[in-house]
Amino acid sequence: MSFSTIPWRAILVGGLIGLAVALADAYDISGFLANNELKALNAQFSLRGFRAPQSPIVVVTIDEDSFAELNIPWPWPRALHAKLVDILSRGKPAAIALDILFLEPSARGPEDDQALAKAIARSGRVVLAAGLSEVREQGWIKEKQDLNPPLPLIRERAAAWLRASPRFLASERWVSGGMYIGLGVAATFAGHSRK
Repeated sequence: MSFSTIPWRAILVGGLIGLAVALADAYDISGFLANNELKALNAQFSLRGFRAPQSPIVVVTIDEDSFAELNIPWPWPRALHAKLVDILSRGKPAAIALDILFLEPSARGPEDDQALAKAIARSGRVVLAAGLSEVREQGWIKEKQDLNPPLPLIRERAAAWLRASPRFLASERWVSGGMYIGLGVAATFAGHSRK
């Protein structure tokens, strides 16, 4: 059967259904389709089964299962992040990129900050993220951006930390994506400088 032999009504109905699905996906305010897509993706990985990693990059994430297993509210103690850095460092990675902002002193006291700073120093492979805050006003000041680096105690011991470039930050979505990409690039350079 060739395309020319398909009835025009079937083509029209198929096109309209495709358009409706695309619009529903684009304007999925409730997140219903996105959640179902993620569930389907998880099911596919479950069906496929475990496979040994082919890439030298390992991503360790903080997700809902992490919160459930540890039963600790956010923000987690920095001593806990320090233990993770120590564990990851045993594997001798080229770099460890922490996409977590450590902008303010820990609410658990200076010992908590010290524990993370010491673990970062022991590792020598940690790259940290810096926060970028934006203020937009309608008055005289049109726009203000501030780079918020990690605490000095912590950043001084890191291999590197990301200095975001404000001229590339066109939107909030790009900031989060750009920060992650920038952190990965910084981690790559930090890892290569150790070889």
